[in-house]
Amino acid sequence: MKEHLEKVGCIFIGVATVIAVIFIISLIIKGGVWIAAESLPVFIYISFILFILNLIVFFPLTFIKKTRKFGGSSMFLSSYIIGITVWLWCLVLTFKLCGWVGVIIGVILLGIGVVPIGILSALFTAHFSTFFLIIFFRNFLISIEFFITAPIFFCWLP
Repeated sequence: MKEHLEKVGCIFIGVATVIAVIFIISLIIKGGVWIAAESLPVFIYISFILFILNLIVFFPLTFIKKTRKFGGSSMFLSSYIIGITVWLWCLVLTFKLCGWVGVIIGVILLGIGVVPIGILSALFTAHFSTFFLIIFFRNFLISIEFFITAPIFFCWLP
């Protein structure tokens, strides 16, 4: 009888631990979504300013040999802020449109999956303007990383 009670106690402790871990993870995700939703307007404003600076100031600087590294470095650093904005935007969008399941799947995919799930959720729920904006900024980031800063930093351009 005592062995049976010990097994029941171990099972109870295991179930309680699993429930506690799930509860803590859900609080972290819910808190992360709340922080993202509250800070997203500031990130969007900063990203818009950086986007304009990239087009008007930093990109033309990459054509002048003496200012090429500064322009490329500035675009490279600004791409991180814009990338964080896109990720936060997709996190909030995924949570609003897909709920917990979409966010958990996106986080399980090393956090990177939040952006594709946000894109797909915007597409499947007919939020086409959001869909095209996310695609535009994602492609803008990829073009900055591969076509502008990589040739500058790896000295492919003289």
